[in-house]
Amino acid sequence: MKFLIIRNSIHTGKPIPDKQGNIIAQDLQRLSNCTVGETVIFASVTLSDDAFLNYLTERKLLLNTKIKIVKIENFDKSITVEVAGKQEVLSRKATEKILVKK
Repeated sequence: MKFLIIRNSIHTGKPIPDKQGNIIAQDLQRLSNCTVGETVIFASVTLSDDAFLNYLTERKLLLNTKIKIVKIENFDKSITVEVAGKQEVLSRKATEKILVKK
């Protein structure tokens, strides 16, 4: 499933037009749909809950951060990612709410 989300958006993906009122759309996908070896850019989330945003911030997952998919667990589909040279394991629940671009 692909999502049409707007560039210049805050974490929630809500459109923010530029000074001229233009909104530039782009295709995003869930991090959970990525494959091992892919490197993607963190673009938005589908949940703006404070606890979730803190979870992301603690793991250095900020807007426009490069994320490399290192491993996907067969059992629970959790994903090991590399962010800024450090590996983190993200739950399936979290990766379904993170939107990325290639």
